[in-house]
This record gives sequence, structure tokens and C-alpha cells, in this order.
Amino acid sequence: MKIRVLIVFMLFSCIAELSVAQEIKAISFNIHNNISSNTDCNNSWFKRRYSIIKMMMDEQPDVMGVQDALLDQLSYIDNKFIKQYRRIGVGRDNGLTRGKFNAIYYDYNKLDVLEYHTKWISKTPERVSPGWDTEGPRIITYGLFRTKETGVKFLYINVHFDEMGPVSKRETLKLIASIIATPRYKTAPIIVGGDWEGDIEDDIFDLLRNNGLESARRIAERTDYRGSYNAFNGNNKDIYDEFMVRRIIPKKFMTIIKGYGVKHLSDHYPIAMLFDL
Repeated sequence: MKIRVLIVFMLFSCIAELSVAQEIKAISFNIHNNISSNTDCNNSWFKRRYSIIKMMMDEQPDVMGVQDALLDQLSYIDNKFIKQYRRIGVGRDNGLTRGKFNAIYYDYNKLDVLEYHTKWISKTPERVSPGWDTEGPRIITYGLFRTKETGVKFLYINVHFDEMGPVSKRETLKLIASIIATPRYKTAPIIVGGDWEGDIEDDIFDLLRNNGLESARRIAERTDYRGSYNAFNGNNKDIYDEFMVRRIIPKKFMTIIKGYGVKHLSDHYPIAMLFDL
């Protein structure tokens, strides 16, 4: 009788443990700025923007990092999701509203943001400043979030690497490594998402792998290996958009190729992953 009671108790304990996990969906998306809207023609922001809203409505991300975004693009998204999403991040040109953002949206009904920061990829990361071999400033935006259901904290780092500067890329990796080594983040689940402007299997990214980060695309229980960069022409052989994670086991990784009314949402496909915390 005692053994039966013990078995029942253990079963209920396991069920209770399983039931407290909160499922999180993260998306990373280079939405393509609207500087060239007059020359983008059918791919202009004004023709794509509502399709991006429909994608968000359909996918319902809990947290979403966007790259290459300008303030008016973010304001458009803000106004469509007043009751669901807030964002963190600043413009890279003046630390306020000017220049491109690496903004992070989060569903404030499901997540709390405990702190957030922007760092410049430069010798003076705490203030607006250009990098080593880039045309202008580059930034990292990151935030510490807490799930409302389970109270678990996780760190989300949103990055857009420079496509031309090898020194800048190495220094970006060093800065990410220093962020995740911060004592208060050491035990937190960590997501680094963004436009990597290259294959994360390259040796240069060993610095992150040596710090315990792994490719979500590679370790997810269900995954795809579709390319994420399409250049608005459907050629999606290149995988530029990635999540690297630590202390997270993704249940699913996917590349969102659906156009939601347009041929391409951007010159990059959004990527998404599901995981429990």
C-alpha cells in the first residue's frame, strides 16, 4: 500500500513539474529598412508592412528581435499592437531615435522586462561611437526578461553583425561573450539572435561555442535547414539568421517562408523557435 501511495505521489509530482513550464516563442527578423522605399518598388516597406503585421498576428511571438529597423517602421508596429507588445532598444546613431534599431519586442501580458541595455560595437561601448572597420555605428541590444507564469529569467541578446568588417565581427563576439559572462546572467538561459552576416559554423564563432552557446537550428528536436537570406528573389541558400542558445533546448526551429500576401516579407526570412522555461 505504501509503495502504491509513493508511486502515485511521484506521478503527480512529475505532472506538476511538467505543467508549470511556460512555452515561449522567439522570432528574429531583419525587416529591411525603408531608406530605399522609392527604389524597392514591389518590395517597399509600404507594400510589405501589413503582411509583417499579419505574420506577427499569426505567429504570436512572445519575444521578437528585429534588425535594420527605422523608427517609423517600429512606430507602425507599435500602433498595431498597443495591447500586446512593448519594445526596448534605441537608435544607433544618437542613442535615442535616429538610425537603425536592434529593437526587441516582448508580449507584456506574458513577460516582464527587468533590465535592458544597448552597447556600441566600439572601443567605447557605453556611448554612441563608430566601430573599427564599419561605415557607421553598430549596436547590440539586450534585455533580461522574466516569465509571468513561472518566474524564470532569461537573457535575450539581439545583434546585427557588420557584413564587411572582420575586426568589428571579432569585437562583436568579444562583447557578447563579456555580456553573458556577467555574474548575474551566468545561470540564466540565454538567447543570442540576429543577422549574423555569415555561417555560424565558421571558426570565428568558436568564441561563443567555447562559452557554452549552441546553434538552436542544430539542436532543436524538430528543425529545418532552409536558408534565411532571400535577397527578395527567392534564393534562400544562405543561412545568415540564427539563434544561439545556452541552457535552452528548443522544441522546434523553423524558417518562416510564408509571405502573408506578398512575395517576401523582407530580404531575410524570419526565423522562430519554441522552447519551455
